[in-house]
Amino acid sequence: MPTCYLKVTVQLGDGTEETVYETSTTNTDWTDVEQAVTKIGAYNQKVTVRFYLKTDDSNYPAQMCNPIVRGRRYGRRLQIPT
Repeated sequence: MPTCYLKVTVQLGDGTEETVYETSTTNTDWTDVEQAVTKIGAYNQKVTVRFYLKTDDSNYPAQMCNPIVRGRRYGRRLQIPT
């Protein structure tokens, strides 16, 4: 059986790309994978999420279906002058 590998990375702004999740499987059926990651960046900072797939057997290409990335934006604190 072939082994398929998944690596997920996150990059905040122009910073370094950081690996946040890695896994592998020998299953040839679709496999659900879910991972929660917390990253806090500056206000309006660009967040880049990359998915890397590879397989050790070219007869069984690695595939991904419907990757979902959810983000949460926290508002700025309001400062009221006194």
